[in-house]
Amino acid sequence: MATENVDFNPSGNPIKAEITCGFVQDGAYILTLWDGNQIVQRWEGNFLNTDDDAYVLPGPASSHDGRVLQCRAEVSIEPPIDDYSFKMTLTQDGAEIAVVEESGKAPLGSLKGVNLFARLAAR
Repeated sequence: MATENVDFNPSGNPIKAEITCGFVQDGAYILTLWDGNQIVQRWEGNFLNTDDDAYVLPGPASSHDGRVLQCRAEVSIEPPIDDYSFKMTLTQDGAEIAVVEESGKAPLGSLKGVNLFARLAAR
């Protein structure tokens, strides 16, 4: 998947990322904040409890200009549902600034992996 450019306000409040998975599929993800080839922070989660799938990026918003947020996720496609949907929703100051997503169908009984990328740009 291509990297989506996401504009944000460098003098605004911290940026928040929320990871969601549709169609009640079991799975897990790793959310990584990159600065060049360096990992700034990494979070891990699963889709069992949706109350803990939101993360505030560390530091002031201005520090994230040019950084990349990557979400690698994998779900088990179990009968009878062959649909999948992943979303990485980015918000700042209570407003949605981007939704990076992938959805589709996958063979029953398979594992479906996705890789979502957002390049953060101060506007």
